[in-house]
Amino acid sequence: MPILVKKIHEAVSAYARQHHPRYIIKHAASFVIGFVLSPLSWWNDLFINVPLAWAMTWPALKLTSFIFPVSKNFFLTAFIFNYWITNIVGMAMMHYSGKKLISKDAKFDIAKDLIVGIVYSIIIALIFILDPGEILSNLHIIPSWVK
Repeated sequence: MPILVKKIHEAVSAYARQHHPRYIIKHAASFVIGFVLSPLSWWNDLFINVPLAWAMTWPALKLTSFIFPVSKNFFLTAFIFNYWITNIVGMAMMHYSGKKLISKDAKFDIAKDLIVGIVYSIIIALIFILDPGEILSNLHIIPSWVK
């Protein structure tokens, strides 16, 4: 067995002896879910983050539409806000669970995660606001009851 493979095997074995399998599985699953939600997995926005943002926006504003009319701008603002939330939550989950996988005593630095998540989300929001190539009209994300 090569020396590098042997060292990796020893490190993994030592780690497994120190951590309960449930602990490892819990934090690894949280890390994967966080990665899928995070801005680092830009490729899945269309399949995960955008539908989640729409699913959070639609029911809330549908209930609101019974009280007062909901404009397209208000719907899109709420949609973008909810999209930001999915990215920020993903970054926070990844950061927290990654640190916990490395060290049980790791501290959670939410300010750093929020800054990274917010900057990326602002860039995505600007793309939606600038609407290059009429992206929003082609996606058909705005329900018919929105004025």
